[in-house]
Amino acid sequence: MKKCAIIFVSFFSVILSFSAMFSAQALQQERLLIESSVKEFINYLPGNVYWKDKSGVYLGCNEQQALTLSLDSPEGIVGKTVYDLVPQDMAKIIEQNDIEIMQHGHEVKKIEQGYDTKGQLVNYISLKKPIKDDVGKVIGLIGISFIEKN
Repeated sequence: MKKCAIIFVSFFSVILSFSAMFSAQALQQERLLIESSVKEFINYLPGNVYWKDKSGVYLGCNEQQALTLSLDSPEGIVGKTVYDLVPQDMAKIIEQNDIEIMQHGHEVKKIEQGYDTKGQLVNYISLKKPIKDDVGKVIGLIGISFIEKN
């Protein structure tokens, strides 16, 4: 009887392991589907969409932002800072705006200079909002920028 119990427990453990493995695969597939849907949605948004961590390091962007910055893909922005992407004088102003948002924890609308997809100097209307964790601590920012029309 004891041997049967050991075999049953072993068999049950194997079944649980397979169940956990299939559940993990299902969760992974669901996560990938959600990520794909979010990326697709972000790429449909007009303007340049981007998000950064609290240190000012880009975590992602939409295809329009990548195109504007002459990157091969949105993944090309990951790990970069504004200083890697635009001239230092522009980067300094953008960084100061971002620091203000993250220090004060409020949404800001600013006019920021940058280049369009043709390399022309333009003014962008940038709407930026802090990203907060579950306890309200600022952990980054998300922004969307549009070319200012005259």
